[in-house]
Amino acid sequence: MVKQEKLFSCFFYFLKLIFSFHVSFLLISCNQADSKKQNDFESLSSHKTKEIDCSLFKSGDIILKKGNGMISSQIANVLNEPIPFSHCGIFIKTDTGNIIIQSVAKEINGKDGVQFTPYSEFIKDINYPHFYVVRLKNEKLHHSFIEGANEKLLEKVPFDYDFDYTDNSRIYCTELLYIILKEKCNVDVFKTKKVQKNEFLLFNSLLDNNTFEIVFHL
Repeated sequence: MVKQEKLFSCFFYFLKLIFSFHVSFLLISCNQADSKKQNDFESLSSHKTKEIDCSLFKSGDIILKKGNGMISSQIANVLNEPIPFSHCGIFIKTDTGNIIIQSVAKEINGKDGVQFTPYSEFIKDINYPHFYVVRLKNEKLHHSFIEGANEKLLEKVPFDYDFDYTDNSRIYCTELLYIILKEKCNVDVFKTKKVQKNEFLLFNSLLDNNTFEIVFHL
């Protein structure tokens, strides 16, 4: 347990360094060194995403996934949850197409913090079969959740490089869901994992069958 906590702490410290000092080229180098493996992942993901029928999804559904990259793998490994995930977002249907409201660092895609991404782009990076879609069971809360997601999108809150869910001035991916659920729905479902002085929100909290229903999974 001590060894795992040290790994967890070191990983998030390393992650902060990557973002803070803008050395994303290190990730590119790692991917180039392992290009064959990455291409295999992408080929598999491209094939498997054809199995995803998004007509089953509604605005306000929560998507949980594990990506194929180095950071995705490390996040899943150190959190060590029953079902490994590394990222999450909120599915929204619009007149111009489906989007995902999420929070990511600028170094990932050039945009910082809470933002929207085309759904078609979001599902390109899936480590099969780690893809789940869940929905609040309570219809009234579901609508409040959608309202909260749109409000946070307009606020354009920056990304939380400290991964501190108690500070709402900056937000990371699971923290976005935590805040909306708590503020708009009065739902506090998240469990946390404590490592030294920090506590990290756990993705699998969103699989709580008292609050959510699983709409789809690979």
